[in-house]
Amino acid sequence: MLLLICVLGLALRAYNLNFPSIGYHNMKENEYLSMAEEMKRTGDFLTRRIYFYNAFEDNPTVRLYPQPPLVSYQILFAWNIFGENLWGARLVNVLFGVFSIIAVYFIALLLFNHVGLSLFSAFLLAIMPLAVFFSRNMQPESGGFFFMILSNLFYLKFISSSKKYYLIFAGLALSVAWLYKLSFFIAILPVLFCLPLRTYWRNKKEFFRQALAFVLPYLTIVFSIAWLMHIGQWEFEQLSRVQFLEFFTLSYWQKFGRTIWWYAMGENFTWVYLSLTLLGVAVAFFRRKGLSNRYIIGWTLTFIPYCMIFSDYVNQHNYYQMPFLGLVAVASAYAVYFISEKLKKLIRQFRLVYLMILVFAVSIPLVYDSIARMHVTIFPGQDIAGESLKEFTAPDERVFLLTHCQGNAIARYAHLEALLTY
Repeated sequence: MLLLICVLGLALRAYNLNFPSIGYHNMKENEYLSMAEEMKRTGDFLTRRIYFYNAFEDNPTVRLYPQPPLVSYQILFAWNIFGENLWGARLVNVLFGVFSIIAVYFIALLLFNHVGLSLFSAFLLAIMPLAVFFSRNMQPESGGFFFMILSNLFYLKFISSSKKYYLIFAGLALSVAWLYKLSFFIAILPVLFCLPLRTYWRNKKEFFRQALAFVLPYLTIVFSIAWLMHIGQWEFEQLSRVQFLEFFTLSYWQKFGRTIWWYAMGENFTWVYLSLTLLGVAVAFFRRKGLSNRYIIGWTLTFIPYCMIFSDYVNQHNYYQMPFLGLVAVASAYAVYFISEKLKKLIRQFRLVYLMILVFAVSIPLVYDSIARMHVTIFPGQDIAGESLKEFTAPDERVFLLTHCQGNAIARYAHLEALLTY
């Protein structure tokens, strides 16, 4: 059954992979594609260059993101195997999306010890609109989410077995998630909430060994920062956007509340699974004890510091809700189980699978509409416009391009340095 769920997830994510202008977030794709093309052209795999930015500079480097361009490395890897095309480059993130489905299955199995609930959690991640769309775009979200959720799995395995090598694996996985996108490092907080520190503290000698195994893998991040600083690629150009208390102001919610709610309900999760998530969270807070309840509570509380740090991002980009995909899948399954247990008291012959089927049936049109809307929201013709512009200009020319932020594809397909005006 898990294999069938993975096939479904793969099919949803692999739909029309080679479409040139897919999605309204293709600005990110063009940035990473440009970096990959520049790496291939120059043989310099350390410097991040985007040739349609900084048009009048001889070396068009960018410092937009304080982490390595792992997505561009993925693209180069895929091009070496499948040739220089879009579908091969996107396929890497699609596979990350499928692996995430498997990881969520095993997380739910550890939390609930129930195969049916675990399969349902995996199924929800397979069809969740946010997971489907951004598992196929050339952005860091798919890889970052996979390694983040893999780290959660290893930490939960450690809690269940006390085997310290799981701490090493978990730390390395979360370090890679950080390398993809630092926002995914927030996953360390629910883990800390789940660890039974009082129990570990009873054996102080063993506790310090566990603490060492916990901390040691994160030296990867320290070394990465030192390396990025050494090569001049460690810079926070957007640090000024971090306003810790803005999220709690009335003006913030008056201005962005409807947008954030639309992202959650209309695009990312649908009202069905958002409602089930809220119910699952409420049940977890009421019961409190047990690993499953602590995990759900931990992720719920993590939402507060996450939004404090990224308040100016969650109000503009729906994919900034992606770290909470695992919470939605697990908490929704938990809520369905809670409802089924109540119904069994009224209807003896009632089965959990009936409610799962009913929930899915109700959500089908909502899931379909959300996925279809994100797939058809495109900016067609940019590839043709760019290729035409390439024919009409010399390779060393600079052009002025008056466009919106999604019009970068024109400059990329033209392979021209451009001064973009929005």
